[in-house]
Amino acid sequence: MEKIKNFFSKKIVKSIIIALPIIAIIVLIIVFGFSLKEVDYSSDLNRFTREEVKQYLDTHKIDNSFTFWLKSKISFLRNDIDLFEDYEVKLKSPGKVEVVAHERVIEGFIKDKTNNYYFDKSGEVLKVSSEKCQGVPKVKGLEYERIGLYQKIKVTKKEKLNALLELATAIKEYGYDIKTLYVNDFLEVGIKIRKLKVEFGKTKNLQRKLAVFSDMYPKLKEKNYKGVLDMKFLNTDGKYIIKQTKKKKRK
Repeated sequence: MEKIKNFFSKKIVKSIIIALPIIAIIVLIIVFGFSLKEVDYSSDLNRFTREEVKQYLDTHKIDNSFTFWLKSKISFLRNDIDLFEDYEVKLKSPGKVEVVAHERVIEGFIKDKTNNYYFDKSGEVLKVSSEKCQGVPKVKGLEYERIGLYQKIKVTKKEKLNALLELATAIKEYGYDIKTLYVNDFLEVGIKIRKLKVEFGKTKNLQRKLAVFSDMYPKLKEKNYKGVLDMKFLNTDGKYIIKQTKKKKRK
C-alpha cells in the first residue's frame, strides 16, 4: 500500500513539474502575445469613435485583448465601461478586438474656449471634442471648478447640476430637438427649441408641465413662435403666456 502511495505521489509531482513550464508559457503568451493594439467599433448612436474607445480602454488599463474578450463573456468579471450601457467583444486577432455597443446617452455639453465637454445623466464627462455632436443640447448656467474626461463635473453648486440633469432626463422621452438647456441661481430650469425659450421654473411639478408643453408643442412648432414661454407656475387651465420677441426695425 505504501509503495502505491509513493508511486502516485511521484506521479503527481512529476506531472506538476511538467505542467508548470507549460502554464508559464501559456501565461506569457496571453500577457505579451495578446497586447491590445487595435479596436474596431460600431454602435447604435455613433457618438464615440474607435480612437475614443481605445483611449478609454488605455486610460483604464484594459490593455489585453484576450482577457478583455474573456471577461466580457463572464458577467461577474465583466469590465464596467462608462461609455456603454451594454457591449459585446469579439476577438479578431491576438492584438485586435471588435466592440459592438449600446452607448450611454449624452445629456448635454458645456463649452469653453476650445472644447465641448459631453456628459451623461450622472454628470460624468464621456467625450471632449472641439466638434459639435448633432442632437446634443448646450448647457448654460452651470459654474464649475473642475471638468475633465472620465470625471464627474465638479460644480460650485451641486443642486444646479441635479436640477439640470432632472430636466434633461425627464424631457428626453419627448424627442425634441433642443438647442440649449438652462439653469439659474434660483434652481429654475428651461430649454430653447428653435427660437423659443421655455421657462419651467423649479423642478417641482416638472413632469406635469412637460405633459402640458407636449400638448402645446405641435401648434408652437406650426406657428414658429419666437420669444419666451413662461411655465414657471403650473396653470390648471393650461393657459400660458408667450412674450414674443419684437422684430428690430430696419433703419
